[in-house]
Amino acid sequence: MTISEKVSAFIQSRCLFDGEVLSSAPGEASVLVGLSGGCDSVATLFILRQLGYRVRAIHFNFGIRGAEADRDEAFCRQLCSDWQVPFLSHRFDAPAYASAHKCSLELACRELRYDYWETLRQSDPSIRYVALGHHLNDTVETVLFNLMRGTGLAGLQGISPARDFYRRPLLCLWREEIQAYLEENRVSWVTDSTNLTDDCTRNRIRNRLLPLMLQINPNAAMGVSVTARNLGNLRFVFDAGMKSLRSRFVEQREIEGYECFTIRFHDLMREKDPEEMLRALLRLLYPDAQIIPAWIPSMFKAFEQWKHTVFANDSFWSFMDRRAMAGGLTVVPALFGVHLPLPDDPQPQYYSEEKPLTDSLRSEIRKADPYELYADADKVQQPLRFCHWRGGERIAPLGMNGREKLVSDLFSNAGYTPLQKLSTWLLADAGGRILWVTGLRVSELTKIDGNTRRVLYVTV
Repeated sequence: MTISEKVSAFIQSRCLFDGEVLSSAPGEASVLVGLSGGCDSVATLFILRQLGYRVRAIHFNFGIRGAEADRDEAFCRQLCSDWQVPFLSHRFDAPAYASAHKCSLELACRELRYDYWETLRQSDPSIRYVALGHHLNDTVETVLFNLMRGTGLAGLQGISPARDFYRRPLLCLWREEIQAYLEENRVSWVTDSTNLTDDCTRNRIRNRLLPLMLQINPNAAMGVSVTARNLGNLRFVFDAGMKSLRSRFVEQREIEGYECFTIRFHDLMREKDPEEMLRALLRLLYPDAQIIPAWIPSMFKAFEQWKHTVFANDSFWSFMDRRAMAGGLTVVPALFGVHLPLPDDPQPQYYSEEKPLTDSLRSEIRKADPYELYADADKVQQPLRFCHWRGGERIAPLGMNGREKLVSDLFSNAGYTPLQKLSTWLLADAGGRILWVTGLRVSELTKIDGNTRRVLYVTV
């Protein structure tokens, strides 16, 4: 079997492309190839074109290798001209992006190109797929990289041939096969000199660790690849088991239209390894979330002591609530600018009335506690309503001459915990102006002065 036949069989077995992107098919549906100019991407373009797919190419210049980057761009442009392949190029300032986002250059380049591919595909529906040049060596490097930093079953499967609209048709080939095939067909490529250095972890794996492993066992790379494939097959069995686990221990509900979960700790505690099962359930519910290892025993400790405890990251908020006797840990999505009230948290019980301002009432006002509000009834717009903090609300605290502050800043200054922020009620008037952060501050809008005749009293 030739290399092109091997790739064709792999594409068919994994259903990577549909027939609409073949050159012989009507329409303009195409495959966009990420073309760096290196061996892998050149081979991807060459083989897909050879197999009769309608292809385009795009090259990114990240502005980090000076004349060498310009050479690569010129090479890709000329190659596509020679092969009559539509060519696009785009330049980024990756160092500036890395500095602004406080990330590595490697991560900056990855985020920039994936964001651009996404934008390009949305603006041009004829781009059906983006083809990338990853091969079996990349899978081995990825497995080793994930293994060294700690990972789960998904991280040991290597690189998937298909994810969203990204396709990797060369994952059936080794780097040596690709280079030999290009040489045989007299196809040239360029070399990125940064791949030859040991400046990043992946390069050190490629240039130092893998050669050492191959000295110990010449079949080491093949062994890692086979293990990754076996674990990928095992994943189907694992997923079926996790679905069963979820049905036994997780109750699903909706809170204000958002999908939320309660993990039944009473049932979980009866299992042989409840901590590992909890870790697996959290990964099942939020696969992309960072789960700090120390959280797991802390969650069980909070459950045993019936403590109100919040565990939060960018993907979810989870809290232990002693009132959730049938549950234990409730998990809600962490959505920017959106607050979900605590499940089973009652609406505030409050009392309000209007009173004429008298000397005895003035004395009461001076003794008011943080959960009582006395406001000038003629300054506030009725009706009033209680609401939860959602992010972005402002209040002009009494005594600050009308200067506004974010409610979130008041929380931070008071040292509020995440749970306190979630459960604090705000009182707003009919115009949406915040009059009171219960237990914390009142607004200048409520100020009782020499012109006040009627007082609105509210207590929670």
